[in-house]
Amino acid sequence: RDQADSQTIQVINQRKSVKQTAHEALEERQGKRRVHALPLCGKNDLMNSLLPSRLSPLLLGLAMLVPSAARAQLKDVPFPTKSELRTLQLLAYACSRENTAESCSLTRNTADPLMDHPRLPAACKDTVWELLQEAKPAISNSSQRRDGIDRPARRLTVVCADPEKPKEQNKPPSGRPAPSQT
Repeated sequence: RDQADSQTIQVINQRKSVKQTAHEALEERQGKRRVHALPLCGKNDLMNSLLPSRLSPLLLGLAMLVPSAARAQLKDVPFPTKSELRTLQLLAYACSRENTAESCSLTRNTADPLMDHPRLPAACKDTVWELLQEAKPAISNSSQRRDGIDRPARRLTVVCADPEKPKEQNKPPSGRPAPSQT
């Protein structure tokens, strides 16, 4: 009897599987999208099915906070100092003037980390890229070659400098005139 019951259960499950497969094939032919229903057996199952819909706004909020945390870390990376930019500029002038593998290699090795700097503006990186492309020794040290290196080198200290504005000191409040010294 147990064997007959298990065979009957198997036959019923097979029929359900065939029926379900046929139904899915029919829906695919008709272009309908099948929505799988969650079986709800009790109170806990209902809460588990609602849990993802409650978590999604929380996860979305956390995802929005991540970029602001990344920006906070970017502010910790300092801009290159004026002296560092000036050193790179002088190395580029030396590469332009001397046309040696050593001076041009030193220029490129000094400029290369600036390409990966997270806070430098695109105009600065374009200038550094131009310098990296031009700062190579050539057979003839023509004026065109020297100009190709000197032009981005001159722009370095202007384009790559820290854009933060200096704070104004001794500025009178906007509502009152400045006291006169009579």
